[in-house]
Amino acid sequence: MFVPATEALVREYYGNTLPLTFRGFVVLNDGGEPVGVAGFLRKSKSVMVIFSEGEAEAYSDKKLSMRLARLMMKIADDNGWTLIADADETIPTAEHFLHRLGFKPNEDGGYTRWHGSQQQPHT
Repeated sequence: MFVPATEALVREYYGNTLPLTFRGFVVLNDGGEPVGVAGFLRKSKSVMVIFSEGEAEAYSDKKLSMRLARLMMKIADDNGWTLIADADETIPTAEHFLHRLGFKPNEDGGYTRWHGSQQQPHT
């Protein structure tokens, strides 16, 4: 299960609050304890950094992970955001997952998911 992130849940997961403002979700285990966080950090007006992190338990339910990812892509699309991300090298399927969500490798070694009419670099 995932729920919108609140200050209390973020504090419970991290032990304190984040120094940055973000919009996101917290993944809860069956006991209702936070085991992961996913969200957006603003880079500029229409560009957001998307991230997720958590214990192995947070990524074990593939259907839940995909539902949350699709919800986040919808939020980004509804807001007209271009997204940037890094693939977690400790997760063997991270690059494939980003590709499935529409991300393409960028010149910085990360990944970008361009929104609609925003200019994409020609490759």
